[in-house]
Amino acid sequence: LQIPGHVIRDDHPLGVTSFQIALEQSSNVVFATAVRMLDDRTYYKYVRDFGFGIPSGIDIPGEIRGLLKKPDQFDENTKLFMSYGYELSATALQVLVAYATIANGGVMMQPRCVKAIRSPEGAVIKNVKPQVVRRVISERTSQILTEMLTGVVERGTGTATRIPGVKIAGKTGTAQRFVGGTYSQQAYTASFVGYYPAHAPRVAMVVMLNKPTTSIYGGTTAAPIFRRVVQKTMTMLELDAGTVEHIAASAEADSVVVPDVRGLQPRTADTVLRQVGLHLEEVADSGVILHQQPYPGQRVERSTALTVKVSPGKHPQHPDVTGLTLRRAIAVLHDAGIEVKVSGTGRVVQQVWHGSTCNLIAR
Repeated sequence: LQIPGHVIRDDHPLGVTSFQIALEQSSNVVFATAVRMLDDRTYYKYVRDFGFGIPSGIDIPGEIRGLLKKPDQFDENTKLFMSYGYELSATALQVLVAYATIANGGVMMQPRCVKAIRSPEGAVIKNVKPQVVRRVISERTSQILTEMLTGVVERGTGTATRIPGVKIAGKTGTAQRFVGGTYSQQAYTASFVGYYPAHAPRVAMVVMLNKPTTSIYGGTTAAPIFRRVVQKTMTMLELDAGTVEHIAASAEADSVVVPDVRGLQPRTADTVLRQVGLHLEEVADSGVILHQQPYPGQRVERSTALTVKVSPGKHPQHPDVTGLTLRRAIAVLHDAGIEVKVSGTGRVVQQVWHGSTCNLIAR
């Protein structure tokens, strides 16, 4: 998507598609296109009503309000960048409250840590009653969003959270960290936020990882953590047996979530895959993996062989990241301890080495 001074791209271009698929596959292009249909003030109203740019009012000190520009501070690209998480900042609590609002039929509740105050003898001195903040969206809209968010888990980037018999609604996130007044090309935050059971929610939760090491993508780092926490808390919630009875290792003994091996050397990737019961169809002697099939985060049968596209490397200390998205290329080089300089956006079309520094040229 061409916008003034910038091109918005997706890691995996979808072409003409539905908003459902765009949400499932995290299409920045579609998100930016969609917000063009809203005027600045309407868009700002909904973002603010969902709790961004204002304190939540939680009963602990030190909460920050985050950053949300007012409409008169927008430039021609602000709204487009905000649509996929940039040009604003938010706390994990604000993100969680927004999703809890969807889970609660569109009604926002004030978050709180204290449920009751008791005497040393156990007598209740004060009960802290739930407090409604406002209605943000209609109940019907919240139901539609829940259906869409369950699609993210069932078919999209959040498949690593799937649990047999349990409907989970949620969304993955991957964002560059704001460091020293600019968005870092080397530091990322990976996240998964959601709620369950999707159509009768009991719990909303956010998992946020700063500078993850194994992968920068929320679908392969934060999502599995979300899933494990769900499994451990379900008996505590006393969910009905029909929901819980199928949650057992035996139910998933023959399937695994595909790790993200893009950017790894083939032999290293094959070792990683074999640890979870998968393997490469063919193991090359050099280069790095540019693309893989099945995609990361998908659930497949054990013993599945992955097919990959490999870019040859000229030198083992100089990984060839040509063809990777800029975000992925930076992560690969950063993990290898290599200093990176960047020109352009999109996919890497050329890399130039100056000593131990790699200059990436992207289009």
